[in-house]
Amino acid sequence: MLKCFVSYSQHNLDCVKDLNKWLTLLKQDGTLSLWDDRDLVPGENWDKSIRSKIKKADIIFLMLTQEFFNTLYVMQDELSAAIKREKLGQCRIIPIILYPCTYQEHKFISSLSIIPRKAKPIYSLETKAKQDEAWNEVFGIIKSVIKIPIQNDINIFLDKEQETLSKPDMPFYDTKFSLDDLVKVIKDSFWKKNPNFTKNSLDDYELESMTKLYWKKKLQKYLS
Repeated sequence: MLKCFVSYSQHNLDCVKDLNKWLTLLKQDGTLSLWDDRDLVPGENWDKSIRSKIKKADIIFLMLTQEFFNTLYVMQDELSAAIKREKLGQCRIIPIILYPCTYQEHKFISSLSIIPRKAKPIYSLETKAKQDEAWNEVFGIIKSVIKIPIQNDINIFLDKEQETLSKPDMPFYDTKFSLDDLVKVIKDSFWKKNPNFTKNSLDDYELESMTKLYWKKKLQKYLS
C-alpha cells in the first residue's frame, strides 16, 4: 500500500475532502492510504507527526491554491521537506491545481506536471458537472501514475540485477561487459519485467541514464 501525504491550506479543507472522496476506490482496495492533519489525535505533537508522515510518504499531493502559497508552515516546512525527499528519489510529488494561483512563480512546482491536464484549476470550471469531470481525470491520472516506480524503486531493481549479473568470486564490475553492454542487459530485463510502462511514464533514455549513473556510483564507491 502506498502512503500518501496531503499538503494543503486549512482554508481549502473542502478540496481535501473532495480528493478523499474521489480516491475512495483506491483506498478501499488497499492501493493507497491518504493522510492529512485531520488524522492527528488529541495530545499528539502535530509538528513531529507531520514531519514523520512526510518522511514516510511515497506520494505527496500538493493542493495548489493561493492560500497554499500564503501558508508559511506549508511552504517552509512541508514543501521543503517534500522537495528534499523528491530530489533524492524517495517520493513522488503530485501537484493538483484547485484555484487560479501563482504556481508558475515557484521554481520547483512550475517544473512539475500539474493535474488536471493543461493545469486547469478544478474549481474555476463553470459547473459542478465539469468539476466532476476534472476530478475524474485526476483520479485516472493518479491511478496510472502510482504504477510507475519512483527512482528509489528503480535503484532497488538495479540492486537485484547486480546480484543476478555478478559472479560470486569477483567484483560486480569485473565482467567481460562494457558499461554500455551492461546497461543494455539491464534495460532489456527491466522492460521485460515491467511491460505496462509507457513512454509517458518512464522512457528508455531515462532508464538508461539512471542505470549508468547507478553503476558509476557503485564503481566510484568501490574504488574510493
